[in-house]
Amino acid sequence: MKKILSLIILSALIITSISSCAKKHNTKDTQTSDGKTDTLVTMPEPFVPVEIEGMESDVNAMKKRAVDALNSLRDITADGDVTIASTAEMSYIPDTDDTIYTGALSERNRLFEAKYSSGIAQFSEITDHTMITNAKNSMLSGLKYTDLFSIPASSVGLYAANGLLLNLNSLPGADFSAEYFDSENMSNTTHGYKSYAIYGDFNKDLNNYYCVYVNHTLLESVGLELPYSLVESEKWTWDKLLELSRMASNTLTNGYALSVDSFTTLTDVTFKGSGYNYFKSGYSATPTPSFANETTQSLLEILRGFNVSVKMNYTDTSANKDIIKDFADGSSLFTVGRVGDMDNAKLYGQGWGILPLPKADTDSDYCCALADDHAVICVYAAANTEKLFSLIEGLYAASFGGYIEEAYYNAITVDILPNSDTLNMLDYVFGRKGNRTIVDFSQLFGYQYPELLSYTRDAVSSASKGNTVHIFAAEAEAADKLKNISDSFQ
Repeated sequence: MKKILSLIILSALIITSISSCAKKHNTKDTQTSDGKTDTLVTMPEPFVPVEIEGMESDVNAMKKRAVDALNSLRDITADGDVTIASTAEMSYIPDTDDTIYTGALSERNRLFEAKYSSGIAQFSEITDHTMITNAKNSMLSGLKYTDLFSIPASSVGLYAANGLLLNLNSLPGADFSAEYFDSENMSNTTHGYKSYAIYGDFNKDLNNYYCVYVNHTLLESVGLELPYSLVESEKWTWDKLLELSRMASNTLTNGYALSVDSFTTLTDVTFKGSGYNYFKSGYSATPTPSFANETTQSLLEILRGFNVSVKMNYTDTSANKDIIKDFADGSSLFTVGRVGDMDNAKLYGQGWGILPLPKADTDSDYCCALADDHAVICVYAAANTEKLFSLIEGLYAASFGGYIEEAYYNAITVDILPNSDTLNMLDYVFGRKGNRTIVDFSQLFGYQYPELLSYTRDAVSSASKGNTVHIFAAEAEAADKLKNISDSFQ
């Protein structure tokens, strides 16, 4: 399948995007049974997707789900804009509306404003240290700093240790069971009765999903077929990637069969892409190491296979290497990277594509994994919480339905994607095929408490590079070393 792109379509796209962004959403008031007035949000002007062969979607139907979700919520009178202080590289307020994606973000924000007569304000700090210092000073002085934080997941432990995050279980009226929240990953990152990070449609960090880049030209040069059909036939497994990488390693005269920024990353995406966390956690439960079973033992052996028999490039042994640049230069067959790396990968031209992370075996499901610095939303401990959950719920409801992801697809199709095969693969990468996104407790707290990572992910990674430790022995050691883990979170 090929994209159907023309100057006429692109011109229409730009004109439509600009005109739709200039319009305000209409609202109408209705009387409820108790005599109160509810504001009903009406459908905005739709963005018009670029016509792409094989990409059939009803954007209006997607957006109507957001409108319906908003209209199911009761009105409140907001006390000013919802403020988001950010160090994560995720923008909720686009600078311009000149792409299909930024236009959709602006439409989302206008839906929210139409419901609550309140906008969204976002400001950024250069570093976490700067933001922590400013937030603490504001807290001490009694001045408003922000309502919400948008921070890298890996920084949650640091902010919590500094007393800056509100326990979401203490947020008045909070109920994160709606479909536009990711309650599973909120549970996975909970310790006891403490939960700090919100996951869901508002902060779905598309650029930080992991994927596998494939070089078509190198694949053909070593006599291998394009692997997209393996994905759709449920045969794209870690075993299969190892098999293809081994075959390529025996044939390639220059370059690498597989590149990744570190072997630890390869370990991490192998486990999460197969549906496994390092910790078992949940509401009222103490996180405990839980990663050993027969399947993960097999995954450990596959990782050993990569280390021993595949021409690999990773920064553990090659300092200052830029694996995406190497991929763009045509020197790597497969490269594990993030979706956001596409801007650099496109430098290679038309001969590349994207695959989802492989799965454990043909009988299991594909799963998604996020880089440790993906964006999460947290509530500032000194925020005025009287109405805050209602506004948070509105942000996530306005983002519901998939229309923002659809706009993202359209934007990168116009600007970046080399083929429609990759477009189809993104449904698997982003979990739009019903596959789960795996987030682990250690991603949020392992950088503040390094032992959470050193006895789980790092230990497994070390074992897979030649150590003969059995996966069950590694879990037993982690459980012993971390048995007093709860003391760190009191």
